[in-house]
Amino acid sequence: MTTTPLLEIDDLALAHHDRTVFGPITTTLPRSALVVVHGPSGSGRSALLLALAGRMRGTTGTLRFTDAPVGTADTQGLRRRWRERRAGRAHRRTASIARVAEVVDLERQLTVTESVTERCLADHVPVGRGHVRFTALCERIQTSFPPQALVGELDALDQVVLTTVLAMLRPASLVVLDDVDRDLDSAGQTEMYAILQRFAATGCTIVASTCDHEPIPDDVPTITLTQGAP
Repeated sequence: MTTTPLLEIDDLALAHHDRTVFGPITTTLPRSALVVVHGPSGSGRSALLLALAGRMRGTTGTLRFTDAPVGTADTQGLRRRWRERRAGRAHRRTASIARVAEVVDLERQLTVTESVTERCLADHVPVGRGHVRFTALCERIQTSFPPQALVGELDALDQVVLTTVLAMLRPASLVVLDDVDRDLDSAGQTEMYAILQRFAATGCTIVASTCDHEPIPDDVPTITLTQGAP
């Protein structure tokens, strides 16, 4: 099946204090699809997801959404930097973070309803519109949550689903989701990937990361990371 590309990645890499965090990576992310990044602890999975969402400084290489306008060559430094900043803001508006360790995660003490409201405020989505969209997204993937349930009382699978829905309250072309294998056995991961594929079918590319390669469906494109250089 032919897929339409969403994001072109060319020699994307990150190094810190002479240590390779990830990359270089050259690939294309398909539109409206699930993509899984897998690799061991310390292989740069979280950093890569932040880079894909336009929120990681210090990367080299290029990221370009295929529907973004192609700029012309410009040798004037101030104008070039202005264009780069504008492109960065547009990238961040196009992408959304569902969960990345120590950056974005669910607040366990909030209820589901409070979590929706909080995410609306964080993403500058009108609260009423966000709650309507939350209900519609849940219906699209055939799931529901008790409105007054505490997030911390939800099981691991429901937490993955909830945080993904919250990331989609502000319409985005790309959603990144870290540690999808957290507290899930193989059967739970299989169910989780099926749900994420339903999310992707709504028109949003989902990039999820995991340490566990085995449960990834055969038809899901993957990006493999290895341990960074010391």
